Amino acid sequence: MKIAPHIDRFGDIRKMFVDYFQYVLLKKDYTLKEAFFKSARKEYGNPLVIKSGDQFHEFTDNFVYSYRFPNNLTIIDRFISETSGLSERGRAIVLRWKDPIGGIFQVKRTLPDGFMQRI
Repeated sequence: MKIAPHIDRFGDIRKMFVDYFQYVLLKKDYTLKEAFFKSARKEYGNPLVIKSGDQFHEFTDNFVYSYRFPNNLTIIDRFISETSGLSERGRAIVLRWKDPIGGIFQVKRTLPDGFMQRI
């Protein structure tokens, strides 16, 4: 089954986004780093006791999508403005991540530009 080209690219863009958060923002933005670890300590205690990688990935995703800098920009806004290798199509994909929907979904069928899901 052929998958729409922008969906194929999703994994690459997601990796760029995660790498940007981990290796760029957390290293250069002290305020963000402090907020991340404060939130992690609140969730997992001090010292941090993380029971599973999946649990920590979910925590990190929730933080990344909800954190706002003092100027009200999101991590997604910063990623888009600071990542030069992102195409217009890639930028459009990432901008859609600003309104995430969490839950369990069943894919009913693929469409030319995405999926039809059942909630």
